Amino acid sequence: AAAAYWFRRITGTPFLVHWSHDFLSDWGWRLEAPTHLLYWPVIRWLSRRADSMRPISEPLATSIIKGGVPPSRVKLLPTLLHSDLFVPADHPDSRPNPFHARPPEERQLLFVGRLAKQKNIPLLLRGTAGLVAQGRLIHLWIIGNGELREALEGLIARMRLNDHVTMLGRLSPAELQPYYAHCDAFVLPSNHEGLARVLAEASLCAAPFVC
Repeated sequence: AAAAYWFRRITGTPFLVHWSHDFLSDWGWRLEAPTHLLYWPVIRWLSRRADSMRPISEPLATSIIKGGVPPSRVKLLPTLLHSDLFVPADHPDSRPNPFHARPPEERQLLFVGRLAKQKNIPLLLRGTAGLVAQGRLIHLWIIGNGELREALEGLIARMRLNDHVTMLGRLSPAELQPYYAHCDAFVLPSNHEGLARVLAEASLCAAPFVC
């Protein structure tokens, strides 16, 4: 953004910002890392000088305007979904149940997202461990990749959850659909989100969710 701002100063090229998180008022993001506290005033300064802001949700647009950006510069950028792919389990186009080999009394919990600090996956693992300790028959499926994958694999091993947690890596939208449609609950423990597209995908598949 800083480079784009100076390029605009030199050439007159419009300075456009794609806005995917609440960088202005969200303390969850600011406290994730010491550098974020340093970024915040810079982002605030730059955002007020952009020719146009493209937030991905209405709450983000409201936050930007409250942060001092004129409403005329804020244009909502809709998030596109594969609504033809994400369908409920009873839809003719739904793919086969990926949990068919699991015990019928076992509850299937699902997480989909980037394996990053923002998603607070250790909280989800602690919750899973608590349910297992209570004698609940559950299995957690984690779909996605990211910088914390190796650390999360180590945490799962230390918490002795290998028999109760499966990490599947990244899947395509078509591969994701049956997991959404057949899970007992979709769980999103994020500290903050700009627009959680996975919740919309889960909703299209009629999955109950906790977030």
